[in-house]
Amino acid sequence: MKKGKLLFLSLVIMLMTSLATPVEAKTETSVKSLEKQNKALKDENAKLKEQIKSKDKQVKDYKNQLTNKDKEIQTYKSNAATPLKTKLAYQGNVLSGNYQEGKTSVPLLLSYKGIRYTPINKIGDLLKIKTSYDRSKDTLFFGEEPQRGYMSDILEPIVKHNVTVDINKQMDFGGGEIYDKGYSMAYSDGYGGMTFNLDNKYKKITGLLKVDKQSVVKPLHISFVANGTWYKTLKTTGSDGSSISVIKLDVSNVSKLQLAVEGTDSSQSGVLEFANVIIE
Repeated sequence: MKKGKLLFLSLVIMLMTSLATPVEAKTETSVKSLEKQNKALKDENAKLKEQIKSKDKQVKDYKNQLTNKDKEIQTYKSNAATPLKTKLAYQGNVLSGNYQEGKTSVPLLLSYKGIRYTPINKIGDLLKIKTSYDRSKDTLFFGEEPQRGYMSDILEPIVKHNVTVDINKQMDFGGGEIYDKGYSMAYSDGYGGMTFNLDNKYKKITGLLKVDKQSVVKPLHISFVANGTWYKTLKTTGSDGSSISVIKLDVSNVSKLQLAVEGTDSSQSGVLEFANVIIE
């Protein structure tokens, strides 16, 4: 009887053991899976935090950009000119509102930092005085543009023949005579020249012509050619020292004027200075 009980107990224990092993294995597998999922969630959470951090930085940068733009807008507003409806009047001639400049409607008067501005040509219209702009001089004129002045401030050579030309370079004529208005023309190979477009606008040119020492060692011909015709010729005979000449030219009805230099030797080179040149 005892043997039978023992056998029964043994069978029960064996059965319980066989049933318990799969449950424990399954439980261990579930824990590992949960741990793996938990780690994956933590990694994903860390990535999301980095993305949020990056987005926060972008938002901060955008806010800074907006702040800077707001500052720029305020600066533009503070520096902007304000159109005025104020009337502009002179001896019964009254202007106001806008006027047409091509296809653009332009305010007649503007206020900028408390100062009123109006276009130069509108002032001319009001005063009934002609206005003009000389782009080459970058100068606005009321009335007729003056036709007298330093030639080197008014005209540049339109053609240069085998020369380099410096305009309004300081030129020393000796004896304390120094000029900073005129043309310094360096030539080589025994010849050179420069041509000006007078366009029949002028009547007279005066100035001083100087040939450097290197040029006058051998005879040299200096000529002014008006409209393609020889007009005036100077000749240096060759000496040890510079040569200075006073130039007076009648340029009435002259369209093109050339200053040319020609040596007696093709190896001649030097500098010809035309200084203090007044044109009227």
